[in-house]
Amino acid sequence: MKISNSAKYVISVSAAVALLAGCTSSGGSQLAPTGGLTPNGVHQTMGGNHKVDLSMTLVTPKSVKPYLHKVPNMKRVPRGCCALQKTLFVSDAFGGSSFTGAIYMFDYVTGAALGSVAPPPEGFLEVQGGCSDNAGNAYFTNTAMSTIDEYTHSGTYVATLADPGQYPVGCSFDRTTGDLAVTNIVNTSGGPGSVSIFSGGSLQNTYFPPNMSRVYFDGYQGNTGLLWVDGSDSSGAFQYDSFSGGTFTNVPISGGSILFPGTVLWSVNKTVGGSMIVGDQDTFSAPTFYQVSSTGQITGSTVTTCTQVSNICDIVEGTTKGPGLVGPDAILLTANRFAFPAGGAPVLNYPASYSQPIGAAISPAKGG
Repeated sequence: MKISNSAKYVISVSAAVALLAGCTSSGGSQLAPTGGLTPNGVHQTMGGNHKVDLSMTLVTPKSVKPYLHKVPNMKRVPRGCCALQKTLFVSDAFGGSSFTGAIYMFDYVTGAALGSVAPPPEGFLEVQGGCSDNAGNAYFTNTAMSTIDEYTHSGTYVATLADPGQYPVGCSFDRTTGDLAVTNIVNTSGGPGSVSIFSGGSLQNTYFPPNMSRVYFDGYQGNTGLLWVDGSDSSGAFQYDSFSGGTFTNVPISGGSILFPGTVLWSVNKTVGGSMIVGDQDTFSAPTFYQVSSTGQITGSTVTTCTQVSNICDIVEGTTKGPGLVGPDAILLTANRFAFPAGGAPVLNYPASYSQPIGAAISPAKGG
């Protein structure tokens, strides 16, 4: 269902900032030695009738801390700015002047900053995963607001989808049916994660993977309509499922191991052809993305170079376009483009004053 009335989701900015006070770091690697993101007992009230620990809704490992000292330096995206260029959207879970979230836009080819998009009617609060559709519109999960917000290729707000009772963190667009599959890390009562399917802007159903306690990211496999989802079970072990016809099928990973859920996407590249790409957020010293077959076999990998002095990085949700992979890094506090599938050192930077960059979506030039 679509919503535009912010009164349905009312949370004070001051309360949100107070909740994140325990996440503040003085710089460096942004890795918390204790593994905790929020102080014990700090909770956020949603809808006035239940409380959930804020750290439960983040897609990063619990040891990764946001940086709440930077002052945003981006102006709003000018109207009609970007008709002739590929645009890159990068989400910052705690960006903006109030640290409630931001989405920044860039020229994908040159790396030039275009500005930040205007918040949706309900406001931003913990913006995380993103995806784009056939028309080049971008969608981003507004996690703590239980919504998904849609923007045009040029960064103009279009609509808000309500995902009631859920904390959405990732999305993928089915180019054959027009469905939008949204992953929910947990529900708003702290229960198991799920996948919500939207069609024509309306919520159709919410499905629960039986082997997952927390659900992270998803990606449709080309034009097959088959959805792939990653997450973790109640013990924290990585899980990878296919989803079709309302049914989840667990697919064990072979030929290697993936420890912490990250990127799930379909990528078409001249070198590797079409392949599902699955990222592992546990590869801190060299963020890695695996090519995974439909049987769960790892057939190749893209290993990126961590340029952090401490040699600790965390590319949360990457996205690809042809020979490029864009990786928002929640520890390095940057978004870089890497050669794909070669990997290695960054070849281009997309600069902003990030607090915790999480997701990305690429929109092609109009008509292209």
